[in-house]
Amino acid sequence: MHIYMVSSGDTMLPKEKRAGAIEPYVYGLSKELSRGNIVDVFSYGDGEEKTKSLRIRTFTYKPGAISKMGPLFLEHFTLGGMFLDACLLRDIARVYKRRPIDILHMHNTIPAPVATICRFLLNTPAVCSVHSYYRPVTLLQRFDKLLPVSEYMKRYLCREKGINPNKVDVLPIGIDPNEWVSHETSEQAKRQLGLRGHKVILFVGRKCPEKGPEVLIEALPSVIPRNPKVLAIMLGADYWHESTRTSYTRFLSAKAMNLNIEKNIILKSWVAEDVLKQYLNAADVVVVPSVWQEPFGKVVIEALAYEKPVVASAVGGIQEIVSHENNGLLVPPGDSDALAGAISLVLNDAELAKSLGMAGRETVEKRFSFEVVANRCLEIYNSLNG
Repeated sequence: MHIYMVSSGDTMLPKEKRAGAIEPYVYGLSKELSRGNIVDVFSYGDGEEKTKSLRIRTFTYKPGAISKMGPLFLEHFTLGGMFLDACLLRDIARVYKRRPIDILHMHNTIPAPVATICRFLLNTPAVCSVHSYYRPVTLLQRFDKLLPVSEYMKRYLCREKGINPNKVDVLPIGIDPNEWVSHETSEQAKRQLGLRGHKVILFVGRKCPEKGPEVLIEALPSVIPRNPKVLAIMLGADYWHESTRTSYTRFLSAKAMNLNIEKNIILKSWVAEDVLKQYLNAADVVVVPSVWQEPFGKVVIEALAYEKPVVASAVGGIQEIVSHENNGLLVPPGDSDALAGAISLVLNDAELAKSLGMAGRETVEKRFSFEVVANRCLEIYNSLNG
């Protein structure tokens, strides 16, 4: 099968600059699908990669000063979308001359017009992975199949957008469990990061209100008395992978000072994947305090793969990953007291933390490995080509 994959989100290449959930997922899924299939990937970025059965090509949009807006310009402004459409059509034409395309798989509704053209001119089925919320239903309806990342998002598409359930199949985000595994002890990781002697609470995500970082800050005064050396480390940019401190980040710093816990909090910007893995390994608990309905929550499966206990809000797709008191703990969103209680429970019960972590690793291997996700993906492709 010849698969043409499209992602117009953050940078695909070079690998060191990948950020967020979508691009690492597209890269890993494409690699797994290329075991037995030909996969061409087209994405925003800078560079190319080619193996026997996987080809990745990227494009860069640099119209003067607007180039600084990067992928955001492509997503929200018509001119950027038109530029992407033109580049994409040209690339599809070149690829199709070499070998007919059996399936178009897009990870964004931006190229929906191109999908429509290819469906009719090339007689090629087109599917779209739905990673977040979309307003224009007309774009969603251009695809033969929609692939939301969770059952929650499937319900959103069917109930809120009126999409026919027969047109929707869940395809979750995946990771390679072999790449998200510790090769050193937690204490060794802490020593390398300068965190020796501390219990580490790790938050990973954009510093924005919907991710709930201030709920974690509000919970800390109740956690610290039993764990005076606890450190809450917040990794993530103020917006995607930029490093500029926003007024909200300054608000978080001021809030910590007002609560007199600034010594127990470290605010860091986006870090490369290898550094993130070090912090995950050093963590005693990973906290996902989102107050909005997360479509999925990739950091949850990354933490579970590292056998880390996860305390998360009972929202959206997270509830499909975390099973309360089995592989993690769930708390009501925005409830800092409940969050503090769950964090304290994990930090002060080593056996519970270990059992949650072991069950989390098993969850990832059984449900969220690239091998499992790719097999499900191929089943969906075959249903359209059969």
